[in-house]
Amino acid sequence: MNKPGYLILFLSILASHILIAQDSLVSYKDIKYTSDFERDAFNSFFKKNDKSQYLNLLMAVSTAASKEELGNIQNRIGGITNLLISYGIDKKKPEKKVKSVYDQVHTSLLKKYEMENRFYEIFITGNYNCVTATALYALVFEDL
Repeated sequence: MNKPGYLILFLSILASHILIAQDSLVSYKDIKYTSDFERDAFNSFFKKNDKSQYLNLLMAVSTAASKEELGNIQNRIGGITNLLISYGIDKKKPEKKVKSVYDQVHTSLLKKYEMENRFYEIFITGNYNCVTATALYALVFEDL
């Protein structure tokens, strides 16, 4: 191999190592929070490694989010799962379970599809989109 070939090979290897070494666009210490609730949600999830706190993260985008509001939403989700359990969802076949969860969540919380909204809006207005509804269904299935 000639000298230009070695130079190109060396630069390619060097560039690949630089790209691999950069694992994050933002470091954790550089994050600015808009509320104490948001800070606590992120710290609980990442620093305390409590991966069960998805609802906290979903609610953290709301400037009105609080532990009280979070408790109210947990109670609403818990009410849906308790209702499903009382209907005997655990005795149904998987396809019927999914259909029952879909029907109950949709009639209880989801009112109007909108392209852009936030997760917490489901509990205020009933407005949802594919992402926020999916997150809600995941929480209900996790609770079950």
